[in-house]
Amino acid sequence: QAARVLSEDVDLYNAYEKLISNFDGLESIVANLVTNQLKPNIESEKETNFEDLRKILKSLSEKKISSNQFKTLIDSFLKGEFNEDKLNESSSSEQIDVKAVLEKAMQENPGPVQQIKDGKDSAKMFFVGIVMRETKGKADPNEVKELLDELIK
Repeated sequence: QAARVLSEDVDLYNAYEKLISNFDGLESIVANLVTNQLKPNIESEKETNFEDLRKILKSLSEKKISSNQFKTLIDSFLKGEFNEDKLNESSSSEQIDVKAVLEKAMQENPGPVQQIKDGKDSAKMFFVGIVMRETKGKADPNEVKELLDELIK
């Protein structure tokens, strides 16, 4: 969907190109950002500070912020409320030891661990939920799943 929109609109494609360089792995996030959230600004020719957006994307790509923090920062950017302090605040918020939280949850819940070992992938969401609760939503769910896979092997 996003690829089609980008291929049909030169201005949106140019915005995508300005944002995506040097951010391997964020292609779909940037495409959705441009085609869904930035599209009204670009179509109305409202000035868009691509440098601020690149700073937010850089923090996401370096895993300094979670996907939830990314969404919050993008919302503040779109409302015209973004500033470097918000980014620094999000980036420097306490570094969470997701692995320690996950290991503790696995020790306390051997049943779902066995279910995952038996091939029931849906049991992973049990642990994602625990980690998200314990970290107050600051952990990245995808990181939790990856760590879970590593710890169960």
